[in-house]
Amino acid sequence: MASKSVFWRRLWKMKALNKIKILLWRTCSETLPTRCNLLRRKVLDDPTCPQCGVEIENTMQAKWECKQLLTIWEKGIWMDFEGPPSDLAFYRPGSFSWRASETAGTLFSTVAWSIWCRRNKVRCNEPSVPLGKILESVASLLMEFQSHTRSGVKALT
Repeated sequence: MASKSVFWRRLWKMKALNKIKILLWRTCSETLPTRCNLLRRKVLDDPTCPQCGVEIENTMQAKWECKQLLTIWEKGIWMDFEGPPSDLAFYRPGSFSWRASETAGTLFSTVAWSIWCRRNKVRCNEPSVPLGKILESVASLLMEFQSHTRSGVKALT
């Protein structure tokens, strides 16, 4: 039980935008509206991934396992992590080691959030950041966030 409280405390104290922390919380809670979850709730009748059009989209596939995303995760952004998660247990309280540096955790979380946002835009046929530009987009967002937090501005959401 103590490991769960440590996990959640660290997640909520992470230096990242609140929307990113909320996405991580929803990931850990398996409450993201993936096509698989929407199928289970009888909202959709097709669980196929909107990005690759081949695999069933669950939480792991939507953020990490989709073949379209491999180029992003292979770019070495894992830094202090042991490697990409092999299943959702990576995010369950008590199983994530939090050995990564604060910067690596924030980077990882921001990339995951950017991928989720891109996925939603693709799903809605809206213009989205090309996969090859995701890391540039993340760097820009992190620099903006850091400049706002240093200056005490809380308007960035």
